[in-house]
Amino acid sequence: MSKYDEKEIKILADNWTFYDKLVYGGLGYGSLCLPTHLFDVIFTVIFPPLGYIIKHLDFLDEFPYVHWGTLAKIIEHLDELITSIILTAFFYIPGLIYTLDKIKCSDLKLKESYKENKPKKKPMTKKY
Repeated sequence: MSKYDEKEIKILADNWTFYDKLVYGGLGYGSLCLPTHLFDVIFTVIFPPLGYIIKHLDFLDEFPYVHWGTLAKIIEHLDELITSIILTAFFYIPGLIYTLDKIKCSDLKLKESYKENKPKKKPMTKKY
């Protein structure tokens, strides 16, 4: 018998909460799924440099929640953060476009690096 994770148990027992239905689908007649980086996009629309900072945050489970590696990563990309602040000062829309582009491009780079590091399948050989 396979082990079920917490979501599968809730699905099988029909004990979904509103949050589960909203995030994992099943709200109403169809399914509604939200992207995992939705809150990054919301904070970016509110204030683009804040969305850029949130993109680089790595949280820990215990206090202090933000560690020096996170601050080093933000300082490493300080030129992009300053560019986002300056473009946001110029009528907000240029900063929003720039920051959303940086968030989206980082997601694409992660996907590309996964595809490159993905183990390759061996070709099938015919046995006679």
